[in-house]
Amino acid sequence: MSLPLNPVQREAVRYLDGPRLVLAGAGSGKTRVITAKIGRLIERGHDPKRIVAITLTNRAARQMRERAGGLLAQQGRTGLAADVTICTFHALGLKIIRGDTAALGLKPGFSIVDPGDIEPIVSELLQTTDRARGHNRGQTPIDEPACPGDNSTRADLSFSLRARNKYR
Repeated sequence: MSLPLNPVQREAVRYLDGPRLVLAGAGSGKTRVITAKIGRLIERGHDPKRIVAITLTNRAARQMRERAGGLLAQQGRTGLAADVTICTFHALGLKIIRGDTAALGLKPGFSIVDPGDIEPIVSELLQTTDRARGHNRGQTPIDEPACPGDNSTRADLSFSLRARNKYR
């Protein structure tokens, strides 16, 4: 390995008998250890498609992918870096869900919407509904259905949005 490691880090990299959790503070070399571990596993014949490295931030995942790619290139294994899954916990969850959408009853192109994105979407839908009905904004009767075929009203929807904002 061409990465400088202290004795404890070397021990973590050399351990090949199962998963190994690496917990350490900021700037202590976690990314270097995990990168070296990825290189060691591939060097010892492990399938890169069965290696997963999970980080907490997109920045750390990007940095780890770059470092792993560089290390594997030094080892003459350039193409294998793309086969290793290096991502955040949330990205891994999304990857697993996207791989099993049918079993989960989801459409393949589903979207995950952040709660902060919902209000502008609903607001735009209400404005579009108002225009389609020929009403000016604010003149639509409060007890009209908010959506065709739905029993909820604009008042229900408005209450829901206010309640969501209150308890955020």
